[in-house]
Amino acid sequence: MANSQSTIVFALAGKADTDNIAPAIWSVARDGTPVLVYVADDEVYKELQTAWWRLECSHVRVIRIRNNGSSNFINRLYRARWNRWSMRRQFRHHNVGLVVMEWKEGIVHRQVAKWREITETISSNFFFQLQFAARDMQVPTAALPHGHSTKTSIIRSKHVQAVMDANGGKLPFADRDSHAAYVFASGYHRDVIVDHSTMSGHNTQVWGSARFNDAWVARLYAATPPAELPTLRSEQLRRVLLFVPKWHNLVDKAQ
Repeated sequence: MANSQSTIVFALAGKADTDNIAPAIWSVARDGTPVLVYVADDEVYKELQTAWWRLECSHVRVIRIRNNGSSNFINRLYRARWNRWSMRRQFRHHNVGLVVMEWKEGIVHRQVAKWREITETISSNFFFQLQFAARDMQVPTAALPHGHSTKTSIIRSKHVQAVMDANGGKLPFADRDSHAAYVFASGYHRDVIVDHSTMSGHNTQVWGSARFNDAWVARLYAATPPAELPTLRSEQLRRVLLFVPKWHNLVDKAQ
């Protein structure tokens, strides 16, 4: 999608986005491709300053996006900084050729009143502004959602069920059609989401897992120092506790 001279923009909303997309950033940036990373989370921004892969990717620039203040007025001031005109200037200045984000609501079916459209041009959700600027500049966007098909087909949470019941048995994902590519880790994930949502499926692609590909996992092991455990006495046994989280599905939190 992007040529070798253009900048790739990644937009991260939180920890889940970062865990899923960091391997993709590392993969495209380690060969010198210019990368601009917008981060809308304080903790993620701090973590990225010392991430081991940053040393291998000298052309990555990380920018903190502030959108939460102590009042609605301050929030609007933060948002005004990233108005649509500002975003388009950023795109031209950095020669942006591709925008990558996690899933995020799309803009394809977004219809608002004219006065509201003018207001949102100045002050709106950063991720909306990013997508509108990309559309205006004819820059493709790609979504890299982390796998969530189990929430609809294997472990259907009460929230997911309620949303589907309120929308004719489908998840209201038609706005995802605005992305040039909506990427899944497997054909199974793609089929489950498309079958259980209002997505058309025309822009869905299967590229494999960013987090669990061989190159990234091998590099993670290489970057992780070996654990130094205390020596056990002859009469001692070491016990290992394995915790495999699956978000909060079917977990009895009280127990």
